[in-house]
Amino acid sequence: MIIRQSKILALFIFISCASNPLSENINSWNTQKDDNFWYGTAIISKENFDGQNIHKQATSQAISDIASQIKISIKSDFEIVVKEKNYEIDESSLYILNTRVDNNIEDIEILDFKNLEDSYILFARLSKDKFYNSLKRKSKIAIDIAKNYINDSKEPSLLSFQNLLNAEKEIIPYLDYLIKANINGEDVNLYSFIQNSINDLLNRIKIKPNQSKVFVKKLGYNNELVTVTVYDANTNKLLSNIPVVFSINEKNEKCISNQDGECSFNLQSQYISDQKNQNIAIAIDRESILNRSNKYGFVVDSQIELEIVPTKIFLDVEEYNLDSKSNQSYIAPKIKEFFIKKYSVEFVDKISNSDLSIKIVANTRKIGSTKNEYGIYQTYSDANIYLETNDGKITEISVNDIKGADFSSFNQAGNKSLEKLSKIFLKKTLPAIVDILIKSNL
Repeated sequence: MIIRQSKILALFIFISCASNPLSENINSWNTQKDDNFWYGTAIISKENFDGQNIHKQATSQAISDIASQIKISIKSDFEIVVKEKNYEIDESSLYILNTRVDNNIEDIEILDFKNLEDSYILFARLSKDKFYNSLKRKSKIAIDIAKNYINDSKEPSLLSFQNLLNAEKEIIPYLDYLIKANINGEDVNLYSFIQNSINDLLNRIKIKPNQSKVFVKKLGYNNELVTVTVYDANTNKLLSNIPVVFSINEKNEKCISNQDGECSFNLQSQYISDQKNQNIAIAIDRESILNRSNKYGFVVDSQIELEIVPTKIFLDVEEYNLDSKSNQSYIAPKIKEFFIKKYSVEFVDKISNSDLSIKIVANTRKIGSTKNEYGIYQTYSDANIYLETNDGKITEISVNDIKGADFSSFNQAGNKSLEKLSKIFLKKTLPAIVDILIKSNL
C-alpha cells in the first residue's frame, strides 16, 4: 500500500523519534538536501504491497511528491502574472498549465533505494536549473509553433479561429514566463496578441438581414423563411461555415452559412408571442466558434423586426333548432371570442377579403317522438364545419350527437344541446381547427 502524501509527514514525525533503519535513512537523506533541487520521498509498506514493480511504483510516488512542490511554486508565480496582465484563463487552460509539470520532469534522479525489513523507501531529486532550462527550451518551441498558427489566421474563418486557439494552447503552459514574440517587426505579449486577434476577427464578421421586417400571421402561420448574409467587413467577402444564432422570445435556432454566405431559419408559430411588435435577434455563434461556453454570452449583431398582422376570417354560422332558424346564437359568439382573444384575428364581412372562411351549419333533432318515462324531452345537436383558405383548400369537420334535455319541451332541450355544443366547440373543436390551419400553412 502506498502511503499518501498527506500522511507522510505524520509518519516522518513518528519515526524520527525512534532509532530504526527507516528513520536513520530518512535523516541521512535530509542532511543531503540542497536548495537548488526539489526532493521527493516514497515509503511503501511491505505488508500490503501488491507485488507489482516496486521500483516503478516508488519512483512514481517520489515524482508525485516533487510535482506537488513544483505546482505550488507555479501556482504562486502564475497568479501574479494573471493579475498583472489581466489574463482571462478558463478551466481548460488551467488544466493545460498544470500538465506541464508532468511533461517536464524527465530529469528526475534516483538518489537511493532501500529494501528494508518492513518497507521500501526511495529518495529522488530534480534539479531546478534543469527543469527551468527545459521549460525555457520548450517555451521557445511553443512560441515558434504558435507564430506559424498566427501567420495562417489572417481572415475570419473557422480555420483561422482554430489556428488561433491552437496557438493559445501551445503557449498556455508557459504563461508565467511572460511569453513574448516578434510579430510583424513588433515585440508583443503573445497571449494578449492571440486574444486580440480572436476579437479582431470576430468583429470583422458582420451579419446583414435579407429583409428588414417580417410580417407574420399568428394563426396558421408555420414556415416563414428568415435569411441573413454573413460577410467580412474589411473585404466584403462572403463567409461560409460561420455558425449563426437566431433568437426570438428566448427561443434559439442555429444555422451555418452556406457558400453564398447565407444562413436561414424557419420562423415557426411556436416562436411567436402575442405581442404585435417583436424582434428577431441575430448573433454570431461565438461559443461554437471558440468552444467556450458563457465567455461572450449572446451578443446581438443584427436584428429583424417582426410584426404580427391579423388573420382575416369570414365567419358564416347557421344555427337551427329542430330545422327552424334558432332565435339565439350560441356558437358564433364563442368562435369570435376564441379567435380574437387567442390569435388577434380580424373578422371581415366579405369572403373575398379573407385569409380563411369558416362556415358552420348546426341543427338539432329529437330523441324519440315524445318525452321519456321520466318526463324529460331529449335532443341531439350536430354541426358540420367547412374551412376554406384563400388558396382554395377545403377541410370538413363534424361534431355529432351532443345531447340536450329539458322538462318543458323539445325546443328547450334543443336550445340546451346547442349551448352545450358551443362549449364543446370552445374546448375541443376550435383548438383542433387551429391545428389543422397551422399544418396547412395558412
